[in-house]
Amino acid sequence: MSRKLTRYARAISPVAILSASPALANVAEPASIANGTYWYGASIFAIAAGIFVARYRKDAMQRSRTETERDLTHQVEAFNDHTIVLVGDENLCISYINDRFLETTGYTRTELIGRPTCSIYVEEDHHQHAEIVEALLAGSSWTGETRLRCKDGSIRWTQTTIRPRLGEDGKLKGTIGIRTDITEVKEAAVSQDLITALRHLTDHVVMIGAYSSRVLYLNDSAMELFGWDEETYKQKYMSDIEFDFDRRELAVIINRLRRGEASHLYYETRMHDRPFRATIQMFVPTSGEPRIIALLRDLSYQEEVDKAKSDFISTVSHELRSPLTSIKGAMGLVLSGATGEMPEKSRQLVEIAHRNANRLILIVNDILDLEKIAAGRMDFNMKPHDLRDLLWEAVEANESFAARFDVTIRLEGVDHPSIASFDMDRMLQVMNNLLSNAAKFSRPGGEIVATLSRQGRHFSIAVRDSGVGIPKTALNRIFERFQQGGHSEPQGLRGSGLGLSIVKAIVEHHGGTIDLESQEGLGTTVSFTLEPAKTAELPNTLLVGNR
Repeated sequence: MSRKLTRYARAISPVAILSASPALANVAEPASIANGTYWYGASIFAIAAGIFVARYRKDAMQRSRTETERDLTHQVEAFNDHTIVLVGDENLCISYINDRFLETTGYTRTELIGRPTCSIYVEEDHHQHAEIVEALLAGSSWTGETRLRCKDGSIRWTQTTIRPRLGEDGKLKGTIGIRTDITEVKEAAVSQDLITALRHLTDHVVMIGAYSSRVLYLNDSAMELFGWDEETYKQKYMSDIEFDFDRRELAVIINRLRRGEASHLYYETRMHDRPFRATIQMFVPTSGEPRIIALLRDLSYQEEVDKAKSDFISTVSHELRSPLTSIKGAMGLVLSGATGEMPEKSRQLVEIAHRNANRLILIVNDILDLEKIAAGRMDFNMKPHDLRDLLWEAVEANESFAARFDVTIRLEGVDHPSIASFDMDRMLQVMNNLLSNAAKFSRPGGEIVATLSRQGRHFSIAVRDSGVGIPKTALNRIFERFQQGGHSEPQGLRGSGLGLSIVKAIVEHHGGTIDLESQEGLGTTVSFTLEPAKTAELPNTLLVGNR
């Protein structure tokens, strides 16, 4: 700039010198011209020089402003390339987001503008958003680490500073949040010792993002099972795993883990015609997205062992049933007096033997029923029936048994025909089990209520008692084999612990579901569902009802 000034000074200096020279003035000024003429010319020159200098300064300032704006634009572009920016209004709704924010989260501006600022946070971190709002309303900035939920469900960690914009009245008029993505740094901090330990397990380990469903990790045996290498599986999602699984059922399991309702859950599936049992857990690292970890165990060998065991039990049961039936029959004849009178003490001993023989026969029959169902060898004669007929017959068959415990049975919801397709004999087996259990565990003078109702698309049958109930510790295992309800049964009436297992298997074979609710000391309700019969299957007699 000094060089330019020098150049302009040189250009105007001759004129200035000439204008200011007395000699020139004396030569140029005749005696007849007034002395003021000289000063008039000098003033004109001074004004012209001032205009020239002002114009030059204006041009210089314009060039300086343009260069400053260019530098500022460059700095803003660099800032946007690196930084995630979100601006909120006085209502804490999003009013502006930069391109970097959109690239990081996968959203569009239309999807975010106008939404509450809290909507970008992970649900579990809303308490943190409340702390941020509290600081901003107090006129203070907030700095810390925050987690952003992306459109695909994944999570990004950010180092965040949020500043308030206050009005003259001191009230909040808006906010600006500046973030730096630190996700990679956070994920790099996850312990490598865990990965090393998992890599060499013989079981197949699968780690999946809880929100994104992206495959995050496979150990060596899992990579071998799926036929993927490390680079390949990093591009895969849970849906790419070729397991036979019910997506809705698996979603229910994962949601239960997310809510913390269970520490781990089990899920059985198949792959390449091989059975697997998955132990599923939720792992929440100190940083990054929560992970679903599934430990897959190949049950092929276990399945072979179970089959051999089932075959053995089935064979032994068949071999036991015939002699036990003969023994029970013989003792029954003795007790009936067919062999003559016997001493009272002998009678008591024979009665004990008779009761135990009967119990053994029940256990053998239950075992055979379970094995038949498991092996698919149990026959089911599926026909349309009125469910009211099932309930009437079941109550009639169990009334005398319930009377032994001073318990009555009452029916509800049997005013209208309710037609379903089921095996009458097998469903009677279900109802007999439920009603006899309710009678055994009811208090004297109690009442059992069997209710038929319509629940959405299904029929529901519920058996409710007001007995002793089932302890919470036994509820989770109540439908497993050889499980008791946790309370002593009446003398001589102890069951095999297989009844509810058989009930569950029969109901599920009919395409229904079964549920049990109980409060210790208040009673138990067991309910199951059945699908209505198709209209085309119904005889005219069933359409109008037969009672």
